[in-house]
Amino acid sequence: MWTTIQTSAGNVVAAAYLDALAITTARTITRSTPGLVYAPAAWAVELLAADHPVSEYALCPESTLRVRGASAPITAHALLFPVPRSLHSLLEAVGIV
Repeated sequence: MWTTIQTSAGNVVAAAYLDALAITTARTITRSTPGLVYAPAAWAVELLAADHPVSEYALCPESTLRVRGASAPITAHALLFPVPRSLHSLLEAVGIV
């Protein structure tokens, strides 16, 4: 059950980032169901690198979530490894490149 909850939360967070990115870049972004790695950070990076092409860059957006009943906000980071040509296209769309 806990794994299902984690996967669902990961899907919601990933979809929110992609929707925000699509709005910011004025582009249509087609998404697939994201994978979720739940492990210590160093292991997660190694696991992701083993299954995906190595990228020179990673994006690490930060979010602060407010949960009803929680005593403090929850701050979280999502680690994204875009394909290099996709990263250039996205940075160009937001005026960084």
